[in-house]
Amino acid sequence: MKVILWNCRGAGKPSFAPAFRRIVQLHRPEICVLLETRLSGRSLQKARRAIPRSWGFYAVESSGLSGGIIVTWMQGACSLDVFHVCSQEVVMVISEGSGGSWVLSAVYASTDFRERRILWDEASQLISQGYPMLMAGDFNCIVDPQEKRGGRPFTFERKVMEFQDFLTSNGLIDLGFSGSKFTWCNNQQGQARVWE
Repeated sequence: MKVILWNCRGAGKPSFAPAFRRIVQLHRPEICVLLETRLSGRSLQKARRAIPRSWGFYAVESSGLSGGIIVTWMQGACSLDVFHVCSQEVVMVISEGSGGSWVLSAVYASTDFRERRILWDEASQLISQGYPMLMAGDFNCIVDPQEKRGGRPFTFERKVMEFQDFLTSNGLIDLGFSGSKFTWCNNQQGQARVWE
């Protein structure tokens, strides 16, 4: 099973549809999760048209220009049942043929650490059920000084400690990445530029 998660930072841009088609054509995923879509209402309907009709589609609307999650999957490749949704995550049960079921939690965590606490609590309860699980997405928090360049020096603030505690207490493992080490930039100039 191949799953792609893409923080597209806006699925309403004209460049979204061709980029999405290229990604699907190149990688041939069974499930795609689009994070930070920044879409709601009619804009979601437009994004739906960019996705093949033969694919399933589930969306969480954004709150203004923040957040938003779209889950789309190749029907017939697997059975996908959405069973929990909040503004920060979509939790799905995936069944593949004769293999067992597993849980996919697609996360776009709030930038407000107080809101993330709710996510950490809900996810911890789900993890404690013992099902095979993949929790992936944009957690909007870093845990190591190596994950930041520029701006104020990294410190182990309460929000960082809470995220680290969530990861270790639930036995979660960072699967690593390929590509650029830094995936976010504040787009400021000079000394004010921050990469994380």
